[in-house]
Amino acid sequence: MILVSKAQSILDKIIVILSILSAMLISGIILSLTDYIIRRVNIYGINAFVRIMGLLLVAISVQIIFIGVLGLYKNYML
Repeated sequence: MILVSKAQSILDKIIVILSILSAMLISGIILSLTDYIIRRVNIYGINAFVRIMGLLLVAISVQIIFIGVLGLYKNYML
């Protein structure tokens, strides 16, 4: 909803909505193919993927915290 509210034109809103729908579709396809993916990838591949996703999640979390702290600093310290 935040991205749609920041969109200026109708084309921007359509692009945001199509992006969300395509992400939902890709996620649904991946989730429906999990049995096949698990059979093709051994336990080591799954563990590596889980570790990489965990690292990505930590990086996103640090970025969000950094932006929040920087915003607090700019608003209240200056």
